[in-house]
Amino acid sequence: MVYGDIGQYDLVLHHHLVRLDIATQLCNVAGAARAHGNLGLVYSAVGQYDLALDHHGTNLAMATELSDIAGQAAAHGNLGHVHESIGQYTCALEHLNLQLSLATQTSDVACQVSAHGTLGTVYHHSTISPRTT
Repeated sequence: MVYGDIGQYDLVLHHHLVRLDIATQLCNVAGAARAHGNLGLVYSAVGQYDLALDHHGTNLAMATELSDIAGQAAAHGNLGHVHESIGQYTCALEHLNLQLSLATQTSDVACQVSAHGTLGTVYHHSTISPRTT
């Protein structure tokens, strides 16, 4: 997201929307899923959390349809981040625990590290005790 790094989110959105359009035209479900995930990241970065949740949810549904466990884990992690950002800690924990479970299932250590880190952050910001979840 180079354009995003310099604050040109309109260009970022444009390119991801073009990618989504092309992938859809080609019936490339994996490409469309990644485009939805990237759109969710951009919308989250600009504070449009409803759109971020929609795109990450679509990304999750498509990854599930493809039996893409790594894609499902990434989508759950992204959904967890958005729910944390809007103070929906219980939903965030549900998605992050699913991310951790999938990452453990596939022995994806980097994804496990990410999930543990974000889980710690959510517990830190919420009043939910890790011992009761």
